[in-house]
Amino acid sequence: MYYIKAEPEISDFEFDKLLEELISLETKHPELATPDSPTQRVGGRPVSEFKPFEHVIRMQSLENTYARGELEEFDKMARGLVEADSLDYFVEPKIDGLAFSLHYTDGLLVAAATRGNGEVGDEITANVRTIRTIPLRIPTDAHYFEARGEIYMPKAGFLKLTEAQIERGDEPFKNPRNAAAGSIKLLDPAMTAKRPLDALLYGAGIIDGIPDPPTHAALTEMLRGFGLPVQPRTWFCHGMAEVMDAIDELEKMRHDFPFEMDGAVIKVNNRSLYKKLGSTAKAPRWARAYKYAPEQAETVIEAITVQVGRTGVLTPVAELRTVRLAGSDISRATLHNEDEIRRKDIRIGDHVMIEKAGEVIPAVIAVLPGKRTGSEIEFAMPSACPVCGEPTVRNADEVAIRCTNFLCPAQLVARVQHFASRDALDIEGLGERVAAALVDQNLISNPMDLFGIPEILLATLNLEPSGSYGGINDNTGTSLFQGEPVESVSGRVLGESNAKTIMEAISRGKNLPLGRWIYAIGIPGIGAKNARDLAGLHKDFEDFTKSDIIADAKRLYDLMEEADANNPNTQRVRALDIAARVECADRYARLSEEIKALGSRMAANGTAKSVKGSALKYTADVKPEACRAIHKFFNSDYGRDFLARMRELGLNPVGGGRKSASAPTGSFFDGKTVVITGTFHDGLDRNAAAELITNAGGKVVDSVSKNTDYLIVGDNPGASKTNKAAQLGTKTMDEAEMRQNLALPPASTQSSLLL
Repeated sequence: MYYIKAEPEISDFEFDKLLEELISLETKHPELATPDSPTQRVGGRPVSEFKPFEHVIRMQSLENTYARGELEEFDKMARGLVEADSLDYFVEPKIDGLAFSLHYTDGLLVAAATRGNGEVGDEITANVRTIRTIPLRIPTDAHYFEARGEIYMPKAGFLKLTEAQIERGDEPFKNPRNAAAGSIKLLDPAMTAKRPLDALLYGAGIIDGIPDPPTHAALTEMLRGFGLPVQPRTWFCHGMAEVMDAIDELEKMRHDFPFEMDGAVIKVNNRSLYKKLGSTAKAPRWARAYKYAPEQAETVIEAITVQVGRTGVLTPVAELRTVRLAGSDISRATLHNEDEIRRKDIRIGDHVMIEKAGEVIPAVIAVLPGKRTGSEIEFAMPSACPVCGEPTVRNADEVAIRCTNFLCPAQLVARVQHFASRDALDIEGLGERVAAALVDQNLISNPMDLFGIPEILLATLNLEPSGSYGGINDNTGTSLFQGEPVESVSGRVLGESNAKTIMEAISRGKNLPLGRWIYAIGIPGIGAKNARDLAGLHKDFEDFTKSDIIADAKRLYDLMEEADANNPNTQRVRALDIAARVECADRYARLSEEIKALGSRMAANGTAKSVKGSALKYTADVKPEACRAIHKFFNSDYGRDFLARMRELGLNPVGGGRKSASAPTGSFFDGKTVVITGTFHDGLDRNAAAELITNAGGKVVDSVSKNTDYLIVGDNPGASKTNKAAQLGTKTMDEAEMRQNLALPPASTQSSLLL
């Protein structure tokens, strides 16, 4: 129930630690592993292909309509077939996802499959197990129960995924449905586990051993009772007139759901009528999908500007004549990359149709060539960075074009923003506008410069863009960095109050734990979760920078890759001449011995695990992309400078792994179990507080029990936790006491920020 009901009884940190123990136990004693073990969420071994799965009851798709008159005809047809004057209907959102089925035997999840052609799909059990909201066991007396629904990618997760893809120079997914389908069909379940997938169940196939629900409403409640995720909003309707009202109400809510929703599904509520209503060759006659017309708008591309990201990726952006779309004013739309512009033949001055891709990202979906006047201008990506003027490159395996200058001001602005972001140092008030002004006015050349900037300079910071570091777009007279006017309007400054708030946040950043700092550095490929995991393996920042764990992992991965390349049993090596094959075999033998020695040593100290069935395969605590990126960073000029700055400031954030020499001994929280409720001041969120308490030797859990030593109470605390603490006589602690026990400065009064 940890994930299904979103009511965890333990903290994420405690859950992860327990999961690590369980993985270790099941590795040593495989006979103890069960199909519903939480370890099955992690992702199984990669497969070469998906096995076919035959559906006993055909999985059908729904017949679509865009016309209300056709819904009236559907109602007339259904009433005629069952000889009824009126029918009750069930209306629910139409999710634009990937249809799939779940199969439970005696409550245990034994299989999951895509719809495929309706009769045969792909068996995707290992990948579906990674979706946290899907229970691996359900409370039912049914011998066999088949639930059906959709796998989807939440809009927020889709945004983060595409932003990361663009930043890496990868081709981004076009919409959440494609992202969900592509993620669930990855051959490596461990990769699927990293994708933000979710699911909703709304139907059933085989039901054996329990009564068949008489209505669709009853089926929905049965699914809910089993702990399966179901539709967040539904309508029960008497007759078609109420159905029309329901789809109108649903359309007004279409942007409020966490998933992409493109219409309404109308189902006859009485399931006993389904057999009599029957089906066509493809679709049931007891349901229809009413699809809303896509929200599109026509506008004009007035310019194409280029943004430069934190890792140097150049992204073309269409600057649009402002138009209202899907409840917001749209004036910009990403064009992703040069290949996309060429494929759609997009030109400056074109009349275009735009819509929100998956109702999330504004996208140019079509050019209107009939409205061209001949004055339109073809666009070409610059051969030099529009911000710093250094050459751009395009690697053979990428669609992205990159600026080669790591000191590029645009990259610096993005790095400063990342450094100040919520999951990093959480420097409230330091957003894109302030970061751009700091760089533009030569006040910082490195995020670490923030720790030395005088408050008076920050207070008088001119927030109006000057365009001094932006290349100029000859077609528009705008900065190629953000498309803002080149002319500066003087007089708009940050101000004392906002400067004070930022300075206080910068000061607080010095006391944040190691995980936040690792993320703040901005090493490519290291997300917030990776950073927390890495912090758990190291005692402090110095330990992290010269980590033997990371160095060993990198060496192990390099050896395994080289061994694979020299394996004499591979087709590539067998194709070589005799001399080359002998050389590869000798090299493979030497590498094998080194892999065994290093892998065994790492396994002995708990930083790697052997892969079952192979003496030369290991998985380390740090993944290959991460350890290589970290190694590259600290061997770069920028990385060495960053480390030097940390040492100059005397900063050595504490981690949660091996005991730090600088960590306080005899801490107040050492050995104590605490629960946190409410909110804190000065940007200190509950996750950060929990991490600090954990690093101080405490244990943070999410519910009050007789084992709880303290309930830490912030502003607007949860009534259930405070009531439970009062019942049990649990001691309470306010924010001031918590800060004192963590050696944090007292909370200051918050200031409103200039956005």
